[in-house]
Amino acid sequence: IHHHPFSWSSNEPKILGYSLEDLLYLKNAQDFLEWCALKNIPLILHGHKHVPRHVVEPINVDGRWRTIQSIGCGSSLGAEDGPLSYNILSWHPQTQNWSAAFWVDNGKATGFTQRYISVSNTQSN
Repeated sequence: IHHHPFSWSSNEPKILGYSLEDLLYLKNAQDFLEWCALKNIPLILHGHKHVPRHVVEPINVDGRWRTIQSIGCGSSLGAEDGPLSYNILSWHPQTQNWSAAFWVDNGKATGFTQRYISVSNTQSN
């Protein structure tokens, strides 16, 4: 999806009474997250903020807890003066888990460095 489904705490200044969070956050995000939990969708990919990000949150729907995770994509063009970055997602059939590698360059052409996260596919009951 485009907009981010988990709130992004931010101290960004307001423009015409709105913060960037107001413009970038997914409308009806809680409804969407509950729908994902009901459908056993454990992983959401999103962009829009241009910062590599991993969020893990428990969602209670119908009295059952499900873990929803999201991976936010960075910016391959260094948008908004952010670092150049890209993500590589991998599926591991043996463990039924995803992993994500965030590759980030500081924008000074010094090379990309890699940061890993592991995303579990297990659901909480």
